[in-house]
Amino acid sequence: SILLVAFGPKHWACWLPPMTLWPFQQVECFSASYSRSFVAPRCSAAYCVYLLCAAALFFFPFFASFASDNFWLKEGSYHEQPWVSFSHEVFVVLSANSPGDGVGWSSSTDLDALLPDRVIAPIVRSSPRDDNGDGKPD
Repeated sequence: SILLVAFGPKHWACWLPPMTLWPFQQVECFSASYSRSFVAPRCSAAYCVYLLCAAALFFFPFFASFASDNFWLKEGSYHEQPWVSFSHEVFVVLSANSPGDGVGWSSSTDLDALLPDRVIAPIVRSSPRDDNGDGKPD
């Protein structure tokens, strides 16, 4: 059922498909190497799957970016405080104007060779402090 319409002396005919309602119009679903075309009506399951896939390709990136709480983020910052712990190893050397007047002390026996001739043992106390109350020593 194809209509033939006359337009004039040079274009005397044109093939027009029959008029149908939009939901029942045939839609090309697949074509292979210019030889076959598979058509289905707009109310078919194949066309509904096509519309769902097209909508998913459009909306899923927006939903993913909105769910990450960074959709309209203009400026952001991130601060991380490292965990700092004192290893209780100290090496102290005090020097004076003359080369032989230096004084030192070390908590490690491996570093005793680097100390000057006079060694004085001080009283050393240490304690962790948490000034901002975040549970990590500052």
